[in-house]
Amino acid sequence: MRTGRHTLYNLGGAGASLAIMLVTVPLYMRAVGEARYGILAIVWLLLGYFSVFDLGLGRACAQAIAASDPDRADHRNDIVWSALLANAGFGGIGGGALFLAAGLVLPNVMARNGALLGEVMVVLPWLAAAVPIATTTAVFNGVLLGRGRFLEMNLLVVAGSALFQILPVVVAGRVGPQLEYVIPAAIVARILGVIPIVIVSARVLPIGRPRRACLAELPRLLRFGLWVSGASLVAPLLASADRMIIGLLAGPSAVSHYVVPLSIADRLNVLPRSLAQSLFPELAADRDDAQTKRRVRNIVLGLSALLAPASCAAIALLPAFLALWIGPAFAAQSSLTGQILFVGVWLNVAAIVPHTMLHAIGRPDLPLKFYLIEIGPYLLLLWLGLSFGGIAGAAGAWSLRTGADMVLMIVGTGLGWSTVWRLLPHFGLLSLALLAGQFAPDPALRAIVQTGIVAVSLALAWHRFPLDFWRGRLGWRVKRTQSPDGQIGEIA
Repeated sequence: MRTGRHTLYNLGGAGASLAIMLVTVPLYMRAVGEARYGILAIVWLLLGYFSVFDLGLGRACAQAIAASDPDRADHRNDIVWSALLANAGFGGIGGGALFLAAGLVLPNVMARNGALLGEVMVVLPWLAAAVPIATTTAVFNGVLLGRGRFLEMNLLVVAGSALFQILPVVVAGRVGPQLEYVIPAAIVARILGVIPIVIVSARVLPIGRPRRACLAELPRLLRFGLWVSGASLVAPLLASADRMIIGLLAGPSAVSHYVVPLSIADRLNVLPRSLAQSLFPELAADRDDAQTKRRVRNIVLGLSALLAPASCAAIALLPAFLALWIGPAFAAQSSLTGQILFVGVWLNVAAIVPHTMLHAIGRPDLPLKFYLIEIGPYLLLLWLGLSFGGIAGAAGAWSLRTGADMVLMIVGTGLGWSTVWRLLPHFGLLSLALLAGQFAPDPALRAIVQTGIVAVSLALAWHRFPLDFWRGRLGWRVKRTQSPDGQIGEIA
């Protein structure tokens, strides 16, 4: 099956992006400093939030192309042009809104850093111009996703990511660390990275000239996309509220101490995101609801079991890694925060494929409804956690929110509470690994305890790993086995 090959393409792309990040983050720290790096993180969050003016049409385009009749090339062409023309207009509106909103929000967030605020305010037109670029690019990415062209998509993303990370560092070193130079360099890099995506997408579909009737597809795309867009309005708030509030209450340096371990912990999601993305076209075309649910349930359990030991090991090794990578002082400020975030990211692993399934089967309304349930309690917990526990308390609030999101996604897709219960032993071991790192006073004893927890987690994963997780969905050969009680399973 192609899914396994596509997943490997996605993993390769994510791995290359991770390597780029590992190289460039220390360079950024040295080139612009912790305060400017924290402000950059806030600026990129703001830009990402205003990419919501895509109105979900990129994902709607991917779903419509994947589910369309293979013989109707004109229909697919109409889908693309409907989304593209609409997103160009929506992106222009979003750019203007960003220009106005940034002028109101950034002075409050950066009140303690007046000099740096001036550097950002100068480049607001650059940030505004980046929004229509992002919204139109989303359509071309949707073309590649809908057509299942994962090799091309990952090669282009890696090339764009490398350019986006490296060019600003070069400019900071050659011209100066001021954000008025670094931010335009990043936007120029993004523009240059988009050009090959447009060229490849136009050849893959292929995309012809727009027809008069092409906008007839827009209402259907908007019905799907507006639910995605609504979720995209709320999801970035859920995802970025921690950094915004940390920047407001504790300053840009605290944002850096939070963002760096979060970026490391988030790499745990590389495999589930890669797999979910490769499954999207298949799930969109699949018409067997019972088989789809069974397949997704096995994948959720398999991924969670597979990544639990890795998470326990990461919790144990993170302080030493941060000390070696950034420095002992940075590690002392960020280690506990990162360890808590690893627990939260592992909880998020189980929500990724169900979320993709809801989009693929045409139910993008459910993620938005779940986010609306979460947002009020989360903001309250985030404020309380940061007030009483610093950035580690904020990490705890974020992890509680991802746990609630995981439960809602699993139950909402009809996978059942039994799926949630089967995840609890893994969660218990991660919690023990976190506690051992804080309360085992002797380093040797702490290492022994954490090693034992990793070993138990490995044994549990081996025992509970669903045997049919790799069933042809991932492209590996399988053979049937029969247990003494007559139950049929499959193994690689």
